[in-house]
Amino acid sequence: MKQLIVLLIFVSIQVQAKTYQLLETKLYSGEVVKKTLTPTGVAVKFLVPSFEAKSDKSYGIIKDDFQSLKFKGLDNTKEVSKAALPYYSFIVKGVPSDFKVTLNKGKAFTVKGLKPAPAKELPCRCAKDKDLNPNIDVLKYEEGRGLYKIEYLGDFKGVELSKVTLSPSKYKNGLFEVYPKIEFSIVSKSKNSIDFNIEDLPRDLKSEKNYLIVAASHLVKATNELAEYKRTQGFKVKVVDLKTIGKTSAKLKTFFHEEYKRNGYNFALLVGHEDTMPTEYIETSSDAQTPSDLKYFTMGGSTDLIPDVYYGRIVANTASDVKNQLHKIKEYDQRSYSDSSGTNHFVGIASDEGSDPTDVEYMEGFAKEFIDVFKTKTSFFFQESSNSSSRNINKALNTGASWLSYIGHGSGTSWSSVNRGDYNTTHIKDLSPGIVKPVIIDVACQNGRFSYDGRLGERFMNETKNGAAIGAVAYYGGSVDISWHPPAVMARGINQAIAKDGVKGLGESLLKGQLYLLANYDDRAAAEENLIWYHLFGDPSMNIRF
Repeated sequence: MKQLIVLLIFVSIQVQAKTYQLLETKLYSGEVVKKTLTPTGVAVKFLVPSFEAKSDKSYGIIKDDFQSLKFKGLDNTKEVSKAALPYYSFIVKGVPSDFKVTLNKGKAFTVKGLKPAPAKELPCRCAKDKDLNPNIDVLKYEEGRGLYKIEYLGDFKGVELSKVTLSPSKYKNGLFEVYPKIEFSIVSKSKNSIDFNIEDLPRDLKSEKNYLIVAASHLVKATNELAEYKRTQGFKVKVVDLKTIGKTSAKLKTFFHEEYKRNGYNFALLVGHEDTMPTEYIETSSDAQTPSDLKYFTMGGSTDLIPDVYYGRIVANTASDVKNQLHKIKEYDQRSYSDSSGTNHFVGIASDEGSDPTDVEYMEGFAKEFIDVFKTKTSFFFQESSNSSSRNINKALNTGASWLSYIGHGSGTSWSSVNRGDYNTTHIKDLSPGIVKPVIIDVACQNGRFSYDGRLGERFMNETKNGAAIGAVAYYGGSVDISWHPPAVMARGINQAIAKDGVKGLGESLLKGQLYLLANYDDRAAAEENLIWYHLFGDPSMNIRF
């Protein structure tokens, strides 16, 4: 018994955090980071009052006494094997070579022997997560991490964009330093303003209403009905039969890029599924053959991450599929439901997993964005609660819902993070026609593949009951196994774009969510993959309504 008591005391000592005080209280204004605009750039000042360090020995064969750091008001970097240090990031206009960075470091605070814990590999959101390697790349860790970096992201409608990541601390060659009052000045060498607001994306007024649609041959006639409807809304729509382009992804990409140079277009739609409408297959950390339409619409070359066009797919196999989806789009636009009582209803389904934040915390944040602005009614189904069942979820959806967010595990045909059983494609059949149908943002693996093999997203778009369209009006999901935090950060950005920025267009809100992720998540590679595997099923020009 005495040995057990001693062991418990030892463990509690090991996990206790130590606080390092850096500034006197009177010097701390409450803002950790202050960003201000200058005539030729941006100035950023950190005011870091303190930080905590806690021993972490969970690194496999590496026996070093790493210290996990926590800086109030700042997230830590996520690049695996690199020291996890506090950061602040944002997007600027220009390429990295355009900028000059000057620092006023102030007095350094050094902790001898402190080794910041490396960022660990995070699980994906698949139901059967791969085994995570607890070890780190020692050489990568010892490279250290500096005070700033600038990375090229690509361009949006001709405006070059880069990401700036700043930190008030650094680690290199065994030396950890914090600069509590460091100031950065990022200046454009060309003397142009570099400030970029996600809230105010550049626009091409000449092509803003141009809409390009490519359809599989057997779906062209039904697609023309969709095109005619969009023309009544003021869009200039061009429908092209795939057979006139060629049935390969290379030919389709060339067509989209050349058409963009010739005429410009703001919206694009592919009509057909993976076997009838080509897609590219891109290697990602999740899948060597990740189906993706992204590169059809990045017009700035191989290093460009940002699509210049708001795009989506009508994942359809028959003309009836296209017509049923068109019916739901019209119903949504015109508020022609037989029961419109759910027009301001948010449904949120979340797993009982995750940390910093948990999936429940993410979901509560998603909903709060809408509650604060639209006074939205909410129905939550958290895995930890007994009300989380397919029956209760459908009961809520059958009262009508304008928005549904899911965050948890996905199998391809189901949402697995439900208290009792799962929510799968068979449950969609129990939804009713005539009610308000939601836009679905699915933070889960596999459900968003645009094949026609019964994936959850595809069935939400194509299911019928007694010949009437049911399910969702639009769906946004991942085509393969997706990462843990990045898609959740993106989903937060989507809701903020709609609620705080007043964005109406569905496609624009989705892109702003992706840009929010690029701006606020330090791991550029993870954000890039999120762009590759996320896709919209539905009309990107549709206006969101609450």
